[in-house]
Amino acid sequence: MGRFWDERAREDAMFFVDDREPYGNADAERFWAQGERDLDHTLPRWGRASRPATASSTWAAASAG
Repeated sequence: MGRFWDERAREDAMFFVDDREPYGNADAERFWAQGERDLDHTLPRWGRASRPATASSTWAAASAG
């Protein structure tokens, strides 16, 4: 399974993380902005009022989940 997803990441990582982005033509700024909106929408459902202030702490919070 890991090899499959490693290959998809090399093929088009942003698309395979979020298929709302067009295959082979992702807009990185839109991709990251949508990720922040998704996180802001999801965290309250997990009992968190807001996301951490920095990108590195946001990643840590999402990874711990």
